[in-house]
Amino acid sequence: MTTRTILTRDSIVKAKDYTIEEVEVPEWGGVVRLRSLTGKDRDEYESAIVDSSSSPGKPDARVDIRGLKALLLSMAIVDENDEKMFDKKEVDILNSKSAKVIEMLWNKAQEMNGIGIEAVDKAEKNLQGDRNDKPGSGSQESSEEEQSPNGKR
Repeated sequence: MTTRTILTRDSIVKAKDYTIEEVEVPEWGGVVRLRSLTGKDRDEYESAIVDSSSSPGKPDARVDIRGLKALLLSMAIVDENDEKMFDKKEVDILNSKSAKVIEMLWNKAQEMNGIGIEAVDKAEKNLQGDRNDKPGSGSQESSEEEQSPNGKR
């Protein structure tokens, strides 16, 4: 018989469920610590993919990748106490660093968090699908998903 541990609210809240990886960055003269994202950070990152000046379903909606790499790094780079070193206001500071280093750290942060170019591609495809829909209506696929088994929404 296998013993199962039923988690309590407190044990879930206190669980250290993130990972830390140290990445050697010779260009910066040391090691950068990357932490996996929280659910909130992941949602914020994914929503940042779509240009905030436009909205999905509008003809001008598009995927905006400007600053996306530095944004992810601002959420992932932590100090020795696992605290973020950069906030959203400091994304430009990170973005002013070497593109080679940013790319290398971004790739590692993506790997740690299960994020890839597929997320950007998916956002673009969703926006393309929204553009092909009639104004004021959802796509066929989303309409079918929203429909309940009895045919009502």
